[in-house]
Amino acid sequence: MSEKDDLILSALSRLETGQQSLLSEFSAVRAEISVVQAEISSARAEISALWTAVSALQDGQIKLTDGQIALSEALIKIREDVTNIREDVTKLQEDLTKVREDVTKLQDDVTKVREDQTSLRVGLMERMDRLQNILNSIRDDITVSMGRSDHAERIALHTREELRSLSETVSAMHKQISRLQTQVRELRGDP
Repeated sequence: MSEKDDLILSALSRLETGQQSLLSEFSAVRAEISVVQAEISSARAEISALWTAVSALQDGQIKLTDGQIALSEALIKIREDVTNIREDVTKLQEDLTKVREDVTKLQDDVTKVREDQTSLRVGLMERMDRLQNILNSIRDDITVSMGRSDHAERIALHTREELRSLSETVSAMHKQISRLQTQVRELRGDP
């Protein structure tokens, strides 16, 4: 063999060794590609899961936005209600001030009524005392009059008794006179 052939063989041998080395590296690359493909599949699954999560997050964000809008509307209504309540409280405070003024006036009126009542009581007591004195005077007059009346009644009763007695006497005398007249007529002969 010649040197050329040796060179060729040596080149071929190196080529085969290089080819073997390339095949080994190619197998290693294929294994790495399989690993990368598995990682890509895993990554795809994770990306799919992430998309699902992103969709859920977007739905949640939409719901949160809707909730935030509802909360904003409720907050606006609450602010309006607070404003209305403040106005009502202001009105109530004004009404309370008026009520306090009215109560003060009523207290003044009650004080005046009490003073008038005291004055009226004093006036009534004085009048009642005067009326009592008049009644006492009338009672005394009635007592005197009743005494006179009793005396007059006793006199009238006594007079009645005397009249009855006198009437009986007159009646008896009338009978006697009638008998005497009858006897005188008989004595005279008159019928």
